[in-house]
Amino acid sequence: MKMKSFVIKGTTNKEQMLAMVRDALIGGGSVHADINLHADTWLPFRDEDGDEFTFIDNFKKTGGIFMYFESVGNFVEALRQFVVENKWSILTSSPKIKNLLQENNFDFSDDFSVASSQNVVLLDCECLVAQTGSIVFTTAQTGSPAAVGNADTLLVMATPRQFVSRIKDALDVLRMRYMSLPPQSVFVTGQSSSSDIDNTLVKGALGIRKIALFLVEED
Repeated sequence: MKMKSFVIKGTTNKEQMLAMVRDALIGGGSVHADINLHADTWLPFRDEDGDEFTFIDNFKKTGGIFMYFESVGNFVEALRQFVVENKWSILTSSPKIKNLLQENNFDFSDDFSVASSQNVVLLDCECLVAQTGSIVFTTAQTGSPAAVGNADTLLVMATPRQFVSRIKDALDVLRMRYMSLPPQSVFVTGQSSSSDIDNTLVKGALGIRKIALFLVEED
């Protein structure tokens, strides 16, 4: 399914879009919170009641940051800018992401042995579940059980073909792909939440503090 680019408040200025995502990643704000998800000028999905809009709506409600790219090249260009501006040191154990970073001369590490509260982890994923706004990972795809759990900022690269309606559908996809469920399957729904301190719910205090999904059209 090929899609044209989205429009933010009447402009298609790429620098503005990148700046909004960058600011959200740094400050933790909700990006594009005031945009009508069903407006044709934002995302050109054909079915306005489909899994795509449902996922994006639910994902943003959990504090997720969303951005769409028309090509892998556009994504790589934006990622390069994010890395420079935020002084990121990217961690990844995903074979697919490693190949992409190597092909485009990015520096990265796959050593998760050193714990840090500033870890920026870039992964691909198995599925995007519209029902809950969840992103599904498995050790078969990430390459390491530590990849998701060690992320302070989790960046996820996905494609439009990865949307599914329900958790059950995601499990069915995994069973078909691997003949059985992988030893470790993780459903991530937004930022981490904790009420350990004074019984007050705090977002991002422990675990994933920020999560961003980059939806990239396949070339």
